[in-house]
Amino acid sequence: MAGPGSPAASDVDRKALRALAMRFRAAHAQVWQQVRARLPVAARDLMDTLPVLLHSNHAALPGFIDFDTPAGIDGFSPDHEAILAARKLALSYTYERFKVRATTIASVIVEPRATTEMAVWVITPLGHHEALAPKLAAITRHAARLDLTLDCRLLDALDSRAGRACALGDTPKLALDSLYRHGIVVAGRYPIWWLVPSMADDDYRHYCERLRQQRFIGTHDTFDLGPAAPSPQRNVALPAPRRWPQHCNRPIHGCLASPSSRAISTAMG
Repeated sequence: MAGPGSPAASDVDRKALRALAMRFRAAHAQVWQQVRARLPVAARDLMDTLPVLLHSNHAALPGFIDFDTPAGIDGFSPDHEAILAARKLALSYTYERFKVRATTIASVIVEPRATTEMAVWVITPLGHHEALAPKLAAITRHAARLDLTLDCRLLDALDSRAGRACALGDTPKLALDSLYRHGIVVAGRYPIWWLVPSMADDDYRHYCERLRQQRFIGTHDTFDLGPAAPSPQRNVALPAPRRWPQHCNRPIHGCLASPSSRAISTAMG
């Protein structure tokens, strides 16, 4: 049950919630454009192609292992820019929309650490980790030849709730707070945490379940890694492009109001 003073999911306005998610996506896209603009051309082409590499298995593209490697990102379809970048890496590349019959990857998140150093989080069920690991390792090696350091990690929602990250090689405990506040969703679903107001943190699971039960969010809209650690700047926020630091050591978000119907009009005004 919701605690005293906690907002109920039933208080949320459906249109405002959808607008909030769209606003976050637009903010992430804006920040990602700024991050990629600082990359050397070859590294930028690789990062532009990253979702394509994970969405399909093309023998001429970096990271190819075999045609049975798990692939497909929920809701992803490469834009013109991504297709052009892929063709720079493989002239024979042609996007075949209907060839991807099933998706196995919920989301791809990039967490910038320095101009040419990034963590890449691939959210996918644990059962796909072993098969996907060689592909991510191959992409990492290709990036290194371009002087781009990638720390690719495979993550399952259940693992994160237990405080564990499934990674390639030795990995410290998952810094979920950093992932939420510094990570940029470049393809796939967004974290349901975006939609949970700070006053509902203590009732996080119940609030999320109500959002699902009342169909405020679609089955394939979000992924759930659990709540972040308490913070004075808890609420997710929009990026401030003019203040985006050179080495990406501050949150990419500025504060947004609660998605409750009482506060959402102010947040979206």
